[in-house]
Amino acid sequence: MAAWEPHSGGRPRRFIVRYRSSHDGEFLGEDTLDLPPVPEKTRVDRDDYGTQTILEVVSVPMQPSILWAVDPSGSVWLANSSSYVMHEVSFSGDTLRTVELKRGLVRLEGAERDSLAAASGFAASELPEFKLALKSLRVAPDGWIWMETTNPPAGGRWDLFDPCGQYAGVVRTPRNLDVEPFRLLGSQTALGVIKDEFDVEYVVRLRLQSTESMLPQASEC
Repeated sequence: MAAWEPHSGGRPRRFIVRYRSSHDGEFLGEDTLDLPPVPEKTRVDRDDYGTQTILEVVSVPMQPSILWAVDPSGSVWLANSSSYVMHEVSFSGDTLRTVELKRGLVRLEGAERDSLAAASGFAASELPEFKLALKSLRVAPDGWIWMETTNPPAGGRWDLFDPCGQYAGVVRTPRNLDVEPFRLLGSQTALGVIKDEFDVEYVVRLRLQSTESMLPQASEC
């Protein structure tokens, strides 16, 4: 499966494509799921360098985006990064399930709001009312869902859900773990990259030290 973002005039269309392999070993597009549009506020900065002009599109900080992850069943989990809500949808566009954490959002205010406005060049009134809630969304090969939240006290913080969408608890990853190449091998194991004090990178295998209630259960949804 793949996401593609063409820029051919107007608002870019964002969608996910499901591929299948042909007998000749080629990938053929089979289904397409359009991602929900999110209102976006930007400005265009212009820099002149002699005869050359460079235009740069700058987005308002902490604008929400659509996060997505593929479920082993073939469905897709979608989440708006501004809330603690996930939707499981089919490629036909039907909502199969909705999971929500009853957790309050954090306001973007005070000195932090003013500092962010000054650094970005946007007016404080143009910034979102709340901070982003989610950073990323992952689904393990066994169907367990990992929802990464923002602003953890130290390291990474993930809310863990079983394949039925039931909340299992919080998982914390090391402060020096690079989340981008983070790969789930199952509900309790993952591969990641960590840098030591000399900036040397190491591939590490992480194992979730879970309580009895967080262990994978064989249950029907």
